[in-house]
Amino acid sequence: MSRKRSNREGTINQRKDGRWEAKYSIDGKRKSIYAKTQKEVRALLKQKLKELEEAEAKGCKNYLEKSKTTFGEWLDIWLEDFCRTTVRASTYSWYETFVRVHIKPSLGNYKMCDLTSEHLQQLLNAKKRTPGNESAESTLSNRSIDGLKRVLRASLHQARIHGYMLANIMEGVKTERIDDEEIHCLSKEQHIKLHQTAKKWQKEWPAAFSVLVSLYTGMRKGEILGLRWCDVSLDPVRPYIHVKHTLSRHKNMDKNSDKKTVRELCPTKTKRSKRIIPIVTELYKDFVEYEKSQIELKSKHGIEHKETDFVFQSNAFKEFEPRRFYDKYCKILEDAGISEADFHTLRHTFATRATELSMDINSLSSVLGHAKKSTTVNMYCHDFEEQKELSMKRIFYINSDILENGNDNNYSRNHLTVV
Repeated sequence: MSRKRSNREGTINQRKDGRWEAKYSIDGKRKSIYAKTQKEVRALLKQKLKELEEAEAKGCKNYLEKSKTTFGEWLDIWLEDFCRTTVRASTYSWYETFVRVHIKPSLGNYKMCDLTSEHLQQLLNAKKRTPGNESAESTLSNRSIDGLKRVLRASLHQARIHGYMLANIMEGVKTERIDDEEIHCLSKEQHIKLHQTAKKWQKEWPAAFSVLVSLYTGMRKGEILGLRWCDVSLDPVRPYIHVKHTLSRHKNMDKNSDKKTVRELCPTKTKRSKRIIPIVTELYKDFVEYEKSQIELKSKHGIEHKETDFVFQSNAFKEFEPRRFYDKYCKILEDAGISEADFHTLRHTFATRATELSMDINSLSSVLGHAKKSTTVNMYCHDFEEQKELSMKRIFYINSDILENGNDNNYSRNHLTVV
């Protein structure tokens, strides 16, 4: 029993075992699709022919062969060919962990042509940390779920570009909206206490000066650890710090090495992260004294001071191990009587003090090295709202004085500056 289909649509036959078979030609080869009913096989054939037409229209060569690649195999290709040489080592490590730990075990064996939005949604739902499964190692926080979703989106986008799949199966995949994290900064009292404690600690641990540098420049921990003397200008006319690198420990991408992780000096996160930060007068004096003490200390140990040396070094005069540096920082916090303040809190504290002193958004965004000015506004909008209110009140008082006394000559444009 058979029915001849029109040209290019193939043929549909019922087999002896009762199943229905649809045959079609592609690149001179005959392919088959099977289903239990004639209706089902006709729908599958229609879908397949539509895919082939779409692939042809998009210029996707060898689509049938590529679409049979498993998702796990494609993820390996994506990591090796599209990520390894184009993203920072720490970012690659982050991607690789998501792929190896969370995606491959669940979806790695699916062929690209069989992967659907439902599969992706089910994965993200299963990984979500809920009140009943907080302790499960395989579950993720909302922020990590968002990261997992970004890895899926990026990898599948490249798969579509290179003809491994046609549909955008990420469309319609939903995750819970991530609320902006509350920015934690030191109070003015804690700020003063930490400043004093860090100064005291410099006597036994000179690198405690790094706490002050971060407090008054907003530099990130990796940027502090990656700072070298050639990046610091102590010219009294215009002293500055040129942020160029970050120091971090990440997964070792060298397949021939036995080391699982490596400590590496890498370029900054974004182009705007590479920036020049002016050194204020008070910090400049401390910087000069710190460099002098470092030269003397190295001289006592028979070590020459070099421009390529890291500004903050371990007792062995080498770059810091990030974890050990952070442990020391925590001890300073404990001595200052401050809890729950990671190193990034110093950056938030700098930004908050800057907004309290009416630093304009362009300057603050530049000093912080944010990729977009909107990032600065979104993170510290509460502080800007307070400054805006104060500025509006100042305008009201000025206008009132003008109306009451006709006194409009005593106010320059500087009085009317609104942050």
